[in-house]
Amino acid sequence: MPEALVIGVGAIASAVSAAVLSCTFFYVVLYFLLYKVVPVVSLYAGVSLLNNGAAFCERFDLADAALASPCAHDVVGALLVAYAAGAFTVTRTGCQKTMLMFTGAVAGASWRVVANGNVPETLRPALTQFSAAVAALAFCHLCSPLVAKQLGTRKPKYEGYA
Repeated sequence: MPEALVIGVGAIASAVSAAVLSCTFFYVVLYFLLYKVVPVVSLYAGVSLLNNGAAFCERFDLADAALASPCAHDVVGALLVAYAAGAFTVTRTGCQKTMLMFTGAVAGASWRVVANGNVPETLRPALTQFSAAVAALAFCHLCSPLVAKQLGTRKPKYEGYA
């Protein structure tokens, strides 16, 4: 066997291994952020908005939001608390299809908020990045059962939304 062929096959195998490792790392980081960090932050923000929305908006220098009606603070606070509870519940199921439905809904809703143009210009890039990250995680949840089925490595915990 020629030496160049062996080196070429080794280089291709190394590149594929690096790609798989980087995709796995990307998935783990997104999973940690969406299901562990963001729910805690949104629970804090939601409860703060429900308790004293104007003070919360002033503390984080959201001048336009501080002038909103208390009803708007209550609605947004309730939605943030519901998101946090939903994220916690979805992770407890361990079902990739359920996680796909949740992340797809969150990505679609946040993307629509950006598209409507009602977001302040200072928050638009952050919300766009959040939408893209959640959409990427939804794609990972979509691919995960397909890959597991092809490999035959694990049986899904829950087969809802079949």
